[in-house]
Amino acid sequence: MTVTAAFRTWIVASLLGVIGVVLASVWRTSGVLPQYGFTTLTVGAAGALTVIAFGIGRNSRQFNLTVAAETLVAFGVLSLVVGLGSAILLAVSRFKATKTIAIEDLSAVTTVFIEGLFTAAVCPMLAMLIRIREAQLRVIEAGGPEMDAAAKAADALTTQLKSVTMHLTALNASLEKEVKTFQMATADVSGAARVMAESLWAESKRAKEALQRVESGAASLGCAFWRSRPGILVEVGHLV
Repeated sequence: MTVTAAFRTWIVASLLGVIGVVLASVWRTSGVLPQYGFTTLTVGAAGALTVIAFGIGRNSRQFNLTVAAETLVAFGVLSLVVGLGSAILLAVSRFKATKTIAIEDLSAVTTVFIEGLFTAAVCPMLAMLIRIREAQLRVIEAGGPEMDAAAKAADALTTQLKSVTMHLTALNASLEKEVKTFQMATADVSGAARVMAESLWAESKRAKEALQRVESGAASLGCAFWRSRPGILVEVGHLV
């Protein structure tokens, strides 16, 4: 697994913060740090980690600010546990020295514990700021070049779809026009064929009637011929 430079920077900063908390606890218990000195150092370390997280998140997209936020929450819990341990150690050391528990001892022990508790309360608030910054960066990235390219591609696709729709509409209108023209031509051809058929029927009827008249005339002529046949034979005999 490859660790990026941004994560290495954050790991080093977090380790330095942990070391600072432990040293502040030791110095506070030994009396090197004054009252509220532990809170000053731990809250300062948490603030420094927050600034570092902002800087890394702004300069590198390979760093997840959620990790920084969770680290700060853990830093606050560590401060609380270390503060509680420091208070217990301070109480034990004072009890060994005086064999009694005075009000001043209780006040000193309680103060150390409250200092760690205050740091534990501040760290989640700083983690919330980091989460807000992470959300802002995500919004900015969502509106970056990739989003612009996607929006342009969507606009181009919409334009192409509109053009195709217009062409299909024109083609549909042209097809409807051709169908109507074909239907009209078919109707005209059908009408012409009907008129021609009627004309042919009338002509055939008249030809039939004429043929019947010819046949009737031929039959009459034949009958007249056979009726006049004896006379024709007599005339032929006289001539002979």
